[in-house]
Amino acid sequence: ANTLNNYYQIGINLKGIICDIRYDHGVSDVSWNTDIQVAVAQADGHWQMEMAIALQDVGLESFKAGQTMLFNLCRNKKSGLGEDHGMSQWVPTLGNYHTPSLFGKLIYAE
Repeated sequence: ANTLNNYYQIGINLKGIICDIRYDHGVSDVSWNTDIQVAVAQADGHWQMEMAIALQDVGLESFKAGQTMLFNLCRNKKSGLGEDHGMSQWVPTLGNYHTPSLFGKLIYAE
């Protein structure tokens, strides 16, 4: 997130399908598209995902040492009726993923 009022949501599923949304003062803009690069892999009992996104795609021109960016990493596991569903977050936002005031901070270091 760039500010508490403007942030981005990027969802990636097990097949590498991307859903990217920009939020401006609580209003979603689903027309926003990022040029994100994604790789996913599945194995017995786990999956992994890697992604790369240009700073410009999230409203930044560059990072300087010590600069911070609000950030959160969330996981939803919804695999069907009767199966365990899981939700987890790097920084808990207490019931709603869309609470930028509770996001963690990434601090850029050289």
